Amino acid sequence: MSIWYSVYIKRIVANNIAFLALGSNIGDSAGTLSQAVTRLASVPEITVCGVSSLYQTSPVGGPEGQSDYCNGVVRVETGFAPRELLTVCLKIEAEFGRLRRLRWAPRTLDIDVLLYGNLSLSDDLVTVPHPRLRDRLFVLAPLADVAGRDWPMPPDGERLGSILDRLELASSCSHTYCRKISTSVLMEQ
Repeated sequence: MSIWYSVYIKRIVANNIAFLALGSNIGDSAGTLSQAVTRLASVPEITVCGVSSLYQTSPVGGPEGQSDYCNGVVRVETGFAPRELLTVCLKIEAEFGRLRRLRWAPRTLDIDVLLYGNLSLSDDLVTVPHPRLRDRLFVLAPLADVAGRDWPMPPDGERLGSILDRLELASSCSHTYCRKISTSVLMEQ
């Protein structure tokens, strides 16, 4: 990344809205997600503006026999550029004992940058919108809690609700599930 690009992005995205997905399927997952929200809120350049309900979901990919996941989405306001925000998220994952040995393996904590304003970009570290966002009911359902069903999804502006409706229909015909399990665990922050 060139210097002008980095400086330019920092200038135009100061205090931009971003959405972060949080997931866990090792240990006290709900407790871990709650602690992760607290940890995110402790970062000076991040303000937590909204937190979704928690959702219990079946694992997608990875080794067989994994426990169900606990997932949620956090809406933040940040002065960090997307690359910096992801770096902070990766650091927090490591603080919670996240080891990256096998793709889609069980994890103590996973934090992904889903959306960063209406920005669309991809580099060697970060891609926003998240490349598999529109295919994951376990992310879209909690995203709708904090963004609203009318949120225009980059890059084409399609409403979040219409994407969510398609995925809910598809999941009803498969063996995957996404159930709301709590409306308060993450909200206690």
